[in-house]
Amino acid sequence: MRQFILNYQGTKYNESKNINEIDFNKYDTIIECFGGSFGFIRYLYYDLQITDKKFIVYDINKEMIDFYNHIKYLSKDERIDFVDKYNEINTEIFEKFKTNKDKSQITLKPTIEYLNNLDIDKSLLFLLKHNIKSSPISRVYYKTKLDNDIFDKITFIHKPIQSINFNNYDEKTLVYLDPPYLYECNSYYIDDDSNNKSFMMSIINLFEDCKVNVMLVHSFNDLLHYVFKKWFYKMYPKKYNNTSKKVDHVIYFKNIT
Repeated sequence: MRQFILNYQGTKYNESKNINEIDFNKYDTIIECFGGSFGFIRYLYYDLQITDKKFIVYDINKEMIDFYNHIKYLSKDERIDFVDKYNEINTEIFEKFKTNKDKSQITLKPTIEYLNNLDIDKSLLFLLKHNIKSSPISRVYYKTKLDNDIFDKITFIHKPIQSINFNNYDEKTLVYLDPPYLYECNSYYIDDDSNNKSFMMSIINLFEDCKVNVMLVHSFNDLLHYVFKKWFYKMYPKKYNNTSKKVDHVIYFKNIT
């Protein structure tokens, strides 16, 4: 798996190989509305070598979008310095707060207190805290580099799907949706809306009323399938990392040709 600067719970990058039979070159604009680590766009860019599109990432997490935009507008040398400083601080906090259980585990609370008192850029602070807390066991995660080209090619926008005007996009646009899964644990999403499900009405409206092409990826459940079954495209098995849990994921696709 290609290393990404931000640790993230989603598996969109790896799972996207299950839709490699589609010709994505026919779209001019690719949008991820639940951006996260924009795994689908990274799959298109790195694995399929589709690099000449207009890429747009929306997400409700303002801090994360601000982080991406910070990276986007750094020079190549500044990005190298950014990663070097990130790794340097990880070494510091490991030496101060290691648990001696393995080569990366640290104690969370004093680590966060220490980071909050450092005089560092807020984007660097966001990255350090986010990655340390990205798994149930707090660890340091070293990074080798920041990919340059892909950040340059993406427009990052802080906006929930409910506020996006899709009438601004045409039939050469593909909207990729991998939202918080209904009736599942989504505690790692900021401002999680999976309980009141207001974002789902926006997705239904996208399929029913908008001229854009739409792809929805979700774990299979009967209620969801009842609503979207006329757009059913395919199903594939998904095994969760480090567990024996297996589920079926389903893809619904509007306007596939």
